[in-house]
Amino acid sequence: MPNLTDNERRQIIDGLLERSLNGVHRGALSEVAKSWKRRRSTITELWHSYHVARKGGDTSNAPKSKIKKNSGRKRVNREEMCAKLKAFPLEDRQDIRHAARAAGVSRYMVAALLRQGLLKRCTGCIKPALSDDNELRRVEYALSYLDDASRVFVPMLD
Repeated sequence: MPNLTDNERRQIIDGLLERSLNGVHRGALSEVAKSWKRRRSTITELWHSYHVARKGGDTSNAPKSKIKKNSGRKRVNREEMCAKLKAFPLEDRQDIRHAARAAGVSRYMVAALLRQGLLKRCTGCIKPALSDDNELRRVEYALSYLDDASRVFVPMLD
């Protein structure tokens, strides 16, 4: 059975209040449980929590579901994760897998921090930038393998 909604809880309490006169008579909880296709213990618990709320001064509403507030996975503090990752030297966090392993967090968490902009990718040049003179020499070298007469590329056979 699915969980009771707040509206259904209110209807159950109203049904019990209609059946009660100086307290709930014998069998009323079972009748309501049968009509709502619930266990008697569920209805009893709901009735008891209503009375506790009523003694506290809240007679307006039936007990609300706590599932809305307490369900789902608890969020991880992102700033703490960033601090954990930044505590390790740069050599230990060259890629996502190594960074996650070093900090003891999941790869998904590191990727999520990157997506959210809390971490920043930092890449270095693998090859140094070519000077103008080196660029010209490299193009001349590549052109030396082209045959002007046939326009056929001669393989370098590296």
